Amino acid sequence: MVFTKPSDYDNQQVLPEQSFMRLPKGGYVCKILSVEEQTSKAGNPYLLINMDIAEGEYIGFFADDYNKQTGEKRWHFTHRLMVPTDRTKPFVAQLFKTFNAYLAESNPGWEFDWNGDEKQYRGKLIGVLVNERQFKKRDGSIGSATNIAKIVKASTIRNGSYTVPNDVLIPVEKESDFIPVDTVEDDDMPFN
Repeated sequence: MVFTKPSDYDNQQVLPEQSFMRLPKGGYVCKILSVEEQTSKAGNPYLLINMDIAEGEYIGFFADDYNKQTGEKRWHFTHRLMVPTDRTKPFVAQLFKTFNAYLAESNPGWEFDWNGDEKQYRGKLIGVLVNERQFKKRDGSIGSATNIAKIVKASTIRNGSYTVPNDVLIPVEKESDFIPVDTVEDDDMPFN
């Protein structure tokens, strides 16, 4: 390959070693910006809820992150809320009801409307607990990302009465004590 220098190469800035800042673990009051109806691989409906920080030191954190992205942009702070149906397990209905109850308590005067659509969530405030989640990268190494660990009432965040859940770690793979039979000498076998 022969390198050809682009005409604007000399005008490019060198990116800092860490070109993005990660949201610290903690509790945040967030605003729901948009909601999209989606369907899981199993055919179950869910809502993809895009949020941003609405109060405190990190207001607009993810909008700033989004605006700094180049190329194909992606929103980095979403919550998936399963929508209950007669086919889903009871805990799905429980989680959905809890989310809506926390939303109603965080937004006085708001009430979930079964006849409404997903747009009824836009602009509403909710509490979010954030920890970190490890994941395996394509090259086999371990990375970590911001993780929405739990949804709570906005008042829970404001009064500081929460505990951030533990990070989600990838289990360490234990080396096996198993010795393949082919590597054992016949003299070592107890039943010779």
